[in-house]
Amino acid sequence: MFPRVLYLSLILGSLITSALAAALSYATWSMAVFQFRCQAPRIVESYSEDWKEWRVSSICAPGTCCASSAATGPLCTAEACEKADQERERKLQSYNVAQASKKAADEARKERERKSKSAETETKWKVSDSQAEADRQKALAKINLSA
Repeated sequence: MFPRVLYLSLILGSLITSALAAALSYATWSMAVFQFRCQAPRIVESYSEDWKEWRVSSICAPGTCCASSAATGPLCTAEACEKADQERERKLQSYNVAQASKKAADEARKERERKSKSAETETKWKVSDSQAEADRQKALAKINLSA
């Protein structure tokens, strides 16, 4: 009798533990390359392979459900959505800074290439001009010797 009660309590305990673990875990779902999850203070976070970290999602809006399409999760709060707006603004600023830096680097590279090409062309012309001048001097010397 005692072993049967022990086995029954172990089975019941594992079932309760797994049910509680499933209930306490945050809901996650995916759309395209993004994964979404619901965090404790009712904040939707998103994850992408590009970021390699969880960030406040831009889909957060008052009343947005923090769950799968079953719509069983908690709702986003105004504070969470304000934080999401701030995160979007921060991302936009960092994107703009990165783009400006990339544009400046591209312009500097193009300027270096242009200067390099003009210097190379100038060197070729100098060699060509000096060769033409030497040929002219030889021709003048021949004319002066024959005269």
